Amino acid sequence: MDEKEFNPYTILGVDKNTSDEDIKKAYKSRSKELHPDKGGKAEDFADLKKAFDILTDPAKRNLYDEFGIDDSIDIEVEAKLVATQIVISALDGLPDSCDIDKEITRIFQRCLTGLKEQEASAKEARDKLQRRLDGIQKKPVNDFLTNEIIRVVEGHNREMKRTQLNYRIHDTAFRLVKEYKFDISKIPFMGASTSSMSRQTQSMRDLYKNLGIYTGNGG
Repeated sequence: MDEKEFNPYTILGVDKNTSDEDIKKAYKSRSKELHPDKGGKAEDFADLKKAFDILTDPAKRNLYDEFGIDDSIDIEVEAKLVATQIVISALDGLPDSCDIDKEITRIFQRCLTGLKEQEASAKEARDKLQRRLDGIQKKPVNDFLTNEIIRVVEGHNREMKRTQLNYRIHDTAFRLVKEYKFDISKIPFMGASTSSMSRQTQSMRDLYKNLGIYTGNGG
């Protein structure tokens, strides 16, 4: 089964309101059909076991329901990794003369704003294509276009969900970092040369670039 099309509910033949007990019954029934010893394919049985594992684990089930993620992921752990990357990059890449606390906040705000824009873009593309699809009035018997368009729509939806998850991770990371206070002695700007200030600005731009944050012309 194509991993992109993995849906634990479809695989088990249940819906989002199905109880844990009925999920277990569905798994037992499907196991009899898909088990390799009964003539089933090993990959299909593996998908069945994976689907059962997701839907019987509250954390994994919630993650799939909210973001469509079928792999195990710990948002708190991922957030700590993101927080560490951004803070260390800022401490290492920014000049002492800048306000470290303020600059780290700006970095996170740029990240969160960019992710919201990505989510909106993916949603707009998905909804627009879905409207066009719904507007098809006549379809031939061999309707290959509809299936291909649906695949693209689902791709936009997955991108939107991934961005939502990434936003959650960065937002959690930001909340973790806000508990810290970086009290660094600052080199006064007073009397700083234009070339020195230009290097400081370029340093910030380079840091944003390395973190994958688009800053526009204003740095």
